[in-house]
Order: sequence, then C-alpha cells, then structure tokens
Amino acid sequence: SQRTAVRGALQAPATGASLLALLQWVEDLPADVQLTPALKVSLRHWARQRIRRLSQQLRAARKVADTPEQWHRVRILAKRLRYGSENLQDLLPDRAATQSVQRAEAIQNSLGAARDLGQLSALVAGLALEPGVAEFLRGVVAGAGRR
Repeated sequence: SQRTAVRGALQAPATGASLLALLQWVEDLPADVQLTPALKVSLRHWARQRIRRLSQQLRAARKVADTPEQWHRVRILAKRLRYGSENLQDLLPDRAATQSVQRAEAIQNSLGAARDLGQLSALVAGLALEPGVAEFLRGVVAGAGRR
C-alpha cells in the first residue's frame, strides 16, 4: 500500500514540478561554496553519527538474519554503509572510512558468493549427479550465508 501511495504521489504533476524545481535549485548552487568551520564540524559530526548508525544496524541485522528476506536486508544495509562511507569519506577520519568500506565490501562479497553457490546448487540439483554432490553444495551454501 505504501508503494502504491508513493507511485501515485510521483505521478502527480505537483510532485514532478517540485522535483524539477529542486533539481534546478541544486544546479544553480555555486560550485565554489566555502564551508565555515562551524558548518564543517557539524557536517563531520553528522557523518560520523550516520556511519555509526548504519554500522550498528548492519551488525544487528546480521545477528538475526536467517531468511532470504533478512539476508537481503543485510545486503542493502551493507550497500548503504559502503556507499555512505565512500561518499562521506572527506568528513570521516581516514581509518573509520576505510574500515567501513572494507567491512561492507567483505559482507557484500560474502553474500554474493553465497548467492552464487545457491544458484550453482540449484543447477547441480537438476543434473544427474551423485546425490551427495547436491547435498554437499547445499551445506556449503548454508555455511556461506551465515558468515
């Protein structure tokens, strides 16, 4: 129902006009804006909080992930952490940004490998192979998804 409501709002002419006005405003911003020291401190504080909150959400989601939907949420949170850390790296301490990106990439790679193994297992299960091979691959997939 929420998606339907959003789609309806996006189709409204007023929404499109507002989005175009916002885009025009962003395009008209001067490229050489100088941030005041107070604003820089505020932005750094916000960026640290944002990355910390994303890290906490990711950690919590990984602890309880057991279903494909929950693992999908972990994947989305890992993407948010990675892209957020990459895009906010100028506002974050170097070590924190690097660690966040590396952690998120590792999780994304692990989940991608688990997904690939799952697809491989499904393909192998359809072939006329020894029964133990398909079961072995299912076990590997189950173990990879819990990392």
